[in-house]
Amino acid sequence: MSGTPTILPLIADSQKHAVNLADPATQTHAYIATTKGSTFHTSSQKSAWIIDSGATDHMTFDLGQLISRKSSTPSVVSNANGTPSLVVGEGSLSLFTSLHLDSVLLIPSLNNNLLYVAQLTPTLGCTVTFWPNNCVFQDILTGKTICGTRRGKLYYLD
Repeated sequence: MSGTPTILPLIADSQKHAVNLADPATQTHAYIATTKGSTFHTSSQKSAWIIDSGATDHMTFDLGQLISRKSSTPSVVSNANGTPSLVVGEGSLSLFTSLHLDSVLLIPSLNNNLLYVAQLTPTLGCTVTFWPNNCVFQDILTGKTICGTRRGKLYYLD
């Protein structure tokens, strides 16, 4: 997050990912944390990485996962249930040797980590395909893949 953005909370709507109730004239950034849409996460519940088509940024609750961290002006995100959560920083991390993430928001009150599909696919130069029981991220140039398995309503990164 750059500068000193004004972040105003968003309220979740049961039919939409979120409805912005803030004054657009004063808002410079908005973030949404949600588990609606096509999602998957890693198998450990608390350290889960949910890939979410409704989030607006990669988000983690775990400072220990960040390789580098920079402070940011405190801001607020709204979870899918409408609960506001404080963003206390931003950093980089590596999930795998081949999967490095920059601009990950640090939000200690989250229960899971979120990977934002629309931020991940251009960063990795990949496509993502969701199937009934699995999902595949595939590098456009090399063909290398990262796969996930569906368990319940979520896809878990393998």
